[in-house]
Amino acid sequence: MVMCENIELINMLFDFYAASGATNIVAQMGLNGFTEFVDNFSLVDQSRPSTKKSAWDQMFITVDSSACKSTEAKLQEIYNQRKMINRQEFYSAVVRAAVM
Repeated sequence: MVMCENIELINMLFDFYAASGATNIVAQMGLNGFTEFVDNFSLVDQSRPSTKKSAWDQMFITVDSSACKSTEAKLQEIYNQRKMINRQEFYSAVVRAAVM
């Protein structure tokens, strides 16, 4: 419910941080953009294991390593590059962050 109420804000955040990354692919967010997002919102808390910098990096890797990134041609998502998260994966990261 909360996510539905704030979907426009979440989409704007994705667009901004995907565009601010080190690549020219603005439809996906790289680790640099995600790290900037985490830093700008002061989400790192070294005193808690679940919110340390390494935990956020691990979240990015986990969200990025979906089953659809198969090596089998018929299962590959051609618009979902490795080491980058798309909008759907960013939604997943936002939900995971809320749980953390």
